[in-house]
Amino acid sequence: GRWLSELRRLSDLSPEDGWLQRLTVIIALDCATNPPSELLVQLISRAAQAQPDSADLPWLRARVYLATGDQDAALQSLNQADPTDPRAARLAVALLEKRAEPAAILDRLEPLHGEPDRAMPADLRCVEAKAALELGQGARAAREAIRGMLQGQEACREVAASLAAQGALSAEQQRWFDGL
Repeated sequence: GRWLSELRRLSDLSPEDGWLQRLTVIIALDCATNPPSELLVQLISRAAQAQPDSADLPWLRARVYLATGDQDAALQSLNQADPTDPRAARLAVALLEKRAEPAAILDRLEPLHGEPDRAMPADLRCVEAKAALELGQGARAAREAIRGMLQGQEACREVAASLAAQGALSAEQQRWFDGL
């Protein structure tokens, strides 16, 4: 349709502009209904040619792979992303949750605990807390559930409540849990 020709025209405006090429991929993924796989592959290829060292490329490639139905390639691409990129972590974790791989989830989220630790997005803290709980890592689960609650993520309450019922929260964590 018309949006396809407009998207191609946008991409053709400046083929050497990496930012513009990545933008066309995002528009195709986020604004189009069922964009053709061939178009997505063409657009991501142009983005990679225009700026092969862009930090966004592994995340965008993964999104294209997901849109074309290749979850394995998406995970491989996400493994090449900056390990501290929350967008890439969210996408990788979503795929790992579908595969029920809690240990891989914890490994993927570990780099986000850099300094300052408060930079970890709250929603990912909840995912980490659930994976840690599933693996019997109560201290880690409690730490991340409480931190997620402190950041305003109500979904973390479920994990914290489970740990509180088991008596697995420290006295300080219990006070935080009771106060939130």
